Amino acid sequence: MAALSRAVLLLTGAMTLFFIMALSKTAKESRLLARVMARLPLHRHIEKVHESIYRYRSSKGSLAFIVLVSIMAQMPMIACHYALGSMLDNSMGFRPYFYLASVGLVVNSVPLLPGGLGTGEAAYRVLFSALGSYIGAEVAALWHVLFFAWSIIGLLLYLKGKAHYDMHADEPQPTGISDATVH
Repeated sequence: MAALSRAVLLLTGAMTLFFIMALSKTAKESRLLARVMARLPLHRHIEKVHESIYRYRSSKGSLAFIVLVSIMAQMPMIACHYALGSMLDNSMGFRPYFYLASVGLVVNSVPLLPGGLGTGEAAYRVLFSALGSYIGAEVAALWHVLFFAWSIIGLLLYLKGKAHYDMHADEPQPTGISDATVH
């Protein structure tokens, strides 16, 4: 758990450094950085990402808003994990779920097995057991069932909307030009 915590902190530090450099005018104009970037694999893609981020450097309010929305978007996921964990065992408080849910889902996304089958459950089991709880695999399995159920609802809504759209696809679409302007 200590090694995983260090890895998360190292990754967070690296990402912070990357964004500081990506937003820096000095770094953008640096010849040394340009030479280093040119030697990196996939350097054209990295340069495109850098350019995209750099364009937002004068929009600090927008960047702050994006970070805030990103953090707030994590809260329902963390609360859901807490609710699932509390249904199984109420021995842990809310605070560990900030770490457990976020790290667990990142590890779950690593494609070790087809479809990530079992990866999340194993990761959650290790993470939860490091904190003295043995419900990790069950929380991951319940999360997957809940996620799948919501996905089915989304699929049904999508198909209903698509059917409605496909039904009206043959009808002429308005062009925005009236008959009066054509004559």
